[in-house]
Amino acid sequence: NEFDLIFSNAALHWVKDHNHLLKNTHRALKTCGRILWDFGGQGNCRHFIDVIQKKISEDFYWEYFKDFEWPWFMPSKSQYAELIAAVGFSSCTIEEINRDRYFSNAAEMIQWIDQPSIVPFIQYIPRKLRETFRREVIWEMLNETRQSNGTYFETFRRIKVYAEK
Repeated sequence: NEFDLIFSNAALHWVKDHNHLLKNTHRALKTCGRILWDFGGQGNCRHFIDVIQKKISEDFYWEYFKDFEWPWFMPSKSQYAELIAAVGFSSCTIEEINRDRYFSNAAEMIQWIDQPSIVPFIQYIPRKLRETFRREVIWEMLNETRQSNGTYFETFRRIKVYAEK
């Protein structure tokens, strides 16, 4: 019962337990307090996720990822509606937003891969193989996302949540 507003933009997909997050958030809000959140939803970074899932399951790399825990929670609108309904907010609006992006060139795409996308995965690879793993992911991503006009495309699907206690 302390806050009027809890805001987050482009971060909460890194929090895996949204049931716990929502309960704690609800408790932290004053009566009539609000949340306004925007985070990755279902379909976000589809190309990267496809490429990285294939890469970490390859015979050469799978052993490094046997204890790996997926770093993101990216729910659908309906999944999130169920989670938030169980917490007791008095009102809630959830939107799915398409913010798909065209990277203007390969260097821009590579920069996005390097920071933040590949970060949770690269640490599981032995140092001597990290650059090889990185190059393979980049090569596959560039091939997967290259458009005929020379740009590179990735899906950016968001969940926007507005709720009031």
